[in-house]
Amino acid sequence: PSGVTVPGTVNAANIAALVEGVERRSVYSYRLGLKREADDKVLSLDQAAAGDLETLLILTALEGFSGRVIILDEPGQSLHPTRQKELLAKLYETAKKNQVIMITHSSYLVEPKMLNDFKHIRVARITAGENGSNVHALEEEYSERELMSIEKNEAFAGSLFSKMTIVCDGDAEYWVVQRCLPKAFQKSCLAELDLVLLNAGNKNDMEKACKILRRLGVEYVVFCDKDSYDTKVLGRTDDLINDQICAVVPEHDTWYYFEMHYPEQFDQCEKELHSERKKDNAVLRCVLDKLCGQQELPEPVKELKEKIDAMFHDHGGN
Repeated sequence: PSGVTVPGTVNAANIAALVEGVERRSVYSYRLGLKREADDKVLSLDQAAAGDLETLLILTALEGFSGRVIILDEPGQSLHPTRQKELLAKLYETAKKNQVIMITHSSYLVEPKMLNDFKHIRVARITAGENGSNVHALEEEYSERELMSIEKNEAFAGSLFSKMTIVCDGDAEYWVVQRCLPKAFQKSCLAELDLVLLNAGNKNDMEKACKILRRLGVEYVVFCDKDSYDTKVLGRTDDLINDQICAVVPEHDTWYYFEMHYPEQFDQCEKELHSERKKDNAVLRCVLDKLCGQQELPEPVKELKEKIDAMFHDHGGN
């Protein structure tokens, strides 16, 4: 310590003299606790949930600073989706006075407005490449119509973190893929394959969805009926939708295809569900579940699996 000479001989008297020469300082100890709003009960940190502790740590990094660079690596892993959304709002507030850099795998920490706010926010998607990481930075602004498509369809946010997205042009195609494709890959669900299913709703929005995914650097395949294929794929000069990434149900309407090829299953399901509605999705799901219980899958599903396998192979399984 400054102003204190350490004696050459160490003994009790010299040590006592040394201590006296050291500036004495008061030592304070604090006990942190979390107050629960429901009943005002104070919990010690060792009683608090992991999500509460993580929230406390993140807020400690965000609160009360200005002009700083704040880097958050995978925040919110212990947080409920609702609290992740609350955290996102706090990040927006903090970013007004600081530069915030966040790395995340959570679709709950991504909002549609992020894709169009180039003044305050830059979004980049990072994927694995042969010689390192590929960075897909968003450079173009989205139209209001495109933003509405993203906002009303949560699958777009999930697509940012997927290996591949399957774009369906309507409800029938969506349910065929959702019910049958896991069986084709011998999986219980598409999430095990890191695939996201996106229902575009119609053939016009199907093309729009593909355009948005291309901008985001997301790999995708298309599953549609012959009518959508004929009007949106044939004659194209770009590679937005082409034969290599498009699996086609060989009828003008997917529902009609399954109704014509599997009339017995449709009759059984309509009776089981007491359904008299035309194109009842519950009936279609029932039919698809029965087909998935058989050894042979429908041909359109097998074609879609082949397209996905080919794309996985072309990209080295990444």
